[in-house]
Amino acid sequence: MFTAYARTIAGVHYPTDNIAGLNMGQEVLSRTLPAYLETMYGSDPAIVAAKIASLRFNWADFPTSACATNAVTPSPPKTSACGIVPTTVPSVVQASTFVPPADDLLVRFNKFVWPNNVVPSSVTLPLKPGDYPISPLTASALRTSNAISVTQEDDCVECKRFKNSFNLSLADLITKIGGFPTHPSRNSSSPYWNDIRTVILAQEARLNGTNPASVMPLTKAWKNYTLADIAKAVHDEVPGSLHVKLIDQLMREGASMDTSIVPTKSANEFLRKNVMLADLNTWALGNVGPINFGFKWSAGRCV
Repeated sequence: MFTAYARTIAGVHYPTDNIAGLNMGQEVLSRTLPAYLETMYGSDPAIVAAKIASLRFNWADFPTSACATNAVTPSPPKTSACGIVPTTVPSVVQASTFVPPADDLLVRFNKFVWPNNVVPSSVTLPLKPGDYPISPLTASALRTSNAISVTQEDDCVECKRFKNSFNLSLADLITKIGGFPTHPSRNSSSPYWNDIRTVILAQEARLNGTNPASVMPLTKAWKNYTLADIAKAVHDEVPGSLHVKLIDQLMREGASMDTSIVPTKSANEFLRKNVMLADLNTWALGNVGPINFGFKWSAGRCV
């Protein structure tokens, strides 16, 4: 959660995008982890699934949870630059396909350019609601631009494997975690404007040198960080590197493994603790990453 909200501080994620990403990751891993632990570590998938079910959490509830508000000074904060305590409940569109409302400004993600600014004839810019989810033809053209990891469901190996395994398309999964995001609107009361306001307030707080502890909960690794440091920490970082720091912190604090989930053979375990945690960190990124980018290129949210 903390690294997700750090991206709002950096100005690259809306707070509701953070929540959607966390809920999506939880949904994907809750379905794929039992079989993986069984294959790699001999776990009982039924026990793993039951444990996951007992710990599932709707991340939309986190901003107003005691965990969040008690960690921010003063507690609870009257305002929040990063959306930890939003003024409204995040709003999404509950539908398996996105139909723009009448007041939609038709603004979508268009943050990409082609070499020498030569746009392929198969693409008409700017991309609009009808261009998302992107088609195979549009995806092919975008992949010759500087657009990052253009992901189209029909040729995304990981997306198709997930769909075939769990009978969930990207649109189905988007609906399951809450629905498609809001977009810029002529309606000044649209929840979108509260979302972008939160991003702007985060930039003001960062540029003004606001104390991070008054804005968001901090991990121990970031206890001496400024908001500028936090934004820099999530800028093109090596994927998983921040998670490694958290794993290291938890291990140094004496975190133990649940042997009912991962059977161990030794009282002093290294392979099924240190090595396994490193493996799971990378495996989780590999499972969630492609579907995350599939979401991006399905919804086309502008940021």
